Amino acid sequence: CALPILASTLDTVVSFNLSNYQRLTYTDKSTAFDVTGHAGDVYALLKASFGGTVNTTYEGLGIKMEDAGQTSLAVANAIVNSAPFTTASGGSDNASFVNYVYTNVVGSAPSPVQALPYITELVTGVATKADLLTAAAHLSSFQQTIGLVGANNTTGVLSGTGIDFIPA
Repeated sequence: CALPILASTLDTVVSFNLSNYQRLTYTDKSTAFDVTGHAGDVYALLKASFGGTVNTTYEGLGIKMEDAGQTSLAVANAIVNSAPFTTASGGSDNASFVNYVYTNVVGSAPSPVQALPYITELVTGVATKADLLTAAAHLSSFQQTIGLVGANNTTGVLSGTGIDFIPA
């Protein structure tokens, strides 16, 4: 992973050329540059789950899970079964889940016709909430919107800035 050259704020003639590093740890946080790896996967899951700014503590927990061998689906399952997600999504019912995640991913609430296929999959057991969350987070259009990838799967903006997280 090629990282940008970072300029020192202490001495403007000093810079650091970092290459082949996926994670940097500072005294107060860490930054992940593996935006197409575990850090990016967890970031997408959290953006689809909660929208807005990604909680750096949750990011660290998810990265720890995936680094330890857990799948994206396992992280999604942990998210949808968490109290913060249940509270944020407005409850544990299928319609609330679909409306909340759809809104986070697409940017607007689904119409009843748009929501129905997803609700039906949940009701009939064809898919779980974790399945749908994982699928939503992995949509290429969504990953482009949140900066993981650029147009035509080129490098996204987050590859230059990284993803901040608090190590778990």
